[in-house]
Amino acid sequence: FDYGINFYDTAAMYGRSEEFIGMAFRRNRDRVVIATKCGLAPDGARRFDRAFMVEHVERSLRRLQTDYIDILQMRGPSLKVIQQGDIFLTLEWMKRKGWIRYGGVSAATCEDAMTLARMNCVDTLQILYNILDTRAEGRLLPLARRHRIGIIGMSPLSSGLLTGKIGERAKFRSEDDRN
Repeated sequence: FDYGINFYDTAAMYGRSEEFIGMAFRRNRDRVVIATKCGLAPDGARRFDRAFMVEHVERSLRRLQTDYIDILQMRGPSLKVIQQGDIFLTLEWMKRKGWIRYGGVSAATCEDAMTLARMNCVDTLQILYNILDTRAEGRLLPLARRHRIGIIGMSPLSSGLLTGKIGERAKFRSEDDRN
């Protein structure tokens, strides 16, 4: 913050990060933008029903020590959930209540993000985007710009590959994107 960083992207699943962000910014909340994620249950299942989303947001608001979340992102809803559209009605309802300012999706794939952009049903999209993975540039970014959808880059340091701390001999599991 002292160096000009005013955007903080967190999630309850990141451990105590929401609590730390809440403590750090409770006195200057109006000077930062806080994004958090919703949709991942403690058992690892993805849930996007209104009751779960409301419970999740109420807990995040308490941990963040604030009365609003700048950006609430749904974490990786399936294409079926996206097409049903119920989550977007809930996001709009939360906006009207003043709990969130903007609603978005942290998309599992670029294809899902493209579908969301075409539907024009979100304010933001979070998508894998860094110097090693620029797939979003060709089709998604122009479409998002046309629909005035904000883009939040996910994994800007490519899960640590761009930090200089992972050597060329590093081994990753076969399902790890860094493999």
